[in-house]
Amino acid sequence: MKNLFKVFALILLIAASISVKGQWNYKPGRIVTNSNDTLTGLISDGGGLKNSKYCKFKKDNESEPKKYFPNEIKSYYFFNDKYYTSEFIPYKEDSLALFCDVLLDGKVRLFYPRIGKHYPYYIVMENGKLIRLAIEVFEIKKKMDGSGGLTSYQEPLRIQFNQYKDTLQKLFKEAGIPSKQFINLAYNDKALKRITKAYIDSTCKEENCITFERGHKIDKPKVGIFTGVHFSGLALIDTALYNNILAESQISV
Repeated sequence: MKNLFKVFALILLIAASISVKGQWNYKPGRIVTNSNDTLTGLISDGGGLKNSKYCKFKKDNESEPKKYFPNEIKSYYFFNDKYYTSEFIPYKEDSLALFCDVLLDGKVRLFYPRIGKHYPYYIVMENGKLIRLAIEVFEIKKKMDGSGGLTSYQEPLRIQFNQYKDTLQKLFKEAGIPSKQFINLAYNDKALKRITKAYIDSTCKEENCITFERGHKIDKPKVGIFTGVHFSGLALIDTALYNNILAESQISV
């Protein structure tokens, strides 16, 4: 009987702990509706993946939470913390509606969605055009042998095209940023945010050119580093070689 009482007490303790944890999960924040109205209250911070799928909002601790999906509101944010905007991201032959992590917003908006294993960066320019800052990775599994036939590599050769460097250099041309900064540009939050900020600072002459800047805390996975061949742009690749590469398996980031 005494052991049964201990088990019952433990169950109550765990249940209370889960309940308290659920309350702690809510943080002060604000949502922006599709009609540009703002609602201030508490938003559940469920972590990156959950935050990209829905926003769980309630007016106060006593209110029942309401779940909003990306097509139902424009954006939401936690005060002095993370900011998410609703975006339609091209995916395969369709598009996905997601709340995307914003790194920088103002004259242009830099953000990333969470799709599958990869988290590619996107930028929205002043004209509203959505542009993917891409890395394309191709695996070459076979090579020509001495007799003119094909033989398999012992391990697939991976070739990476850093298209995002050329893309940003063209988009930010009017800012006069030295080419070397694009050549050495890393594919991570800090580097992409820094060069986007440099573009805004150089080209925007109005006040409040930057309305939001994410802190330096990085909470997302990065693109893995692998041994292979890296190119900064497709223009460097011979057409015949590129066509052969396209015939192999492609991994997009």
